[in-house]
Amino acid sequence: MVDLHNVLEPLMLILDLKSVM
Repeated sequence: MVDLHNVLEPLMLILDLKSVM
């Protein structure tokens, strides 16, 4: 199974990058 944290962390990073741009 995939750890939710491992999936959410990169997603949060991507969202942060998008919100900055």
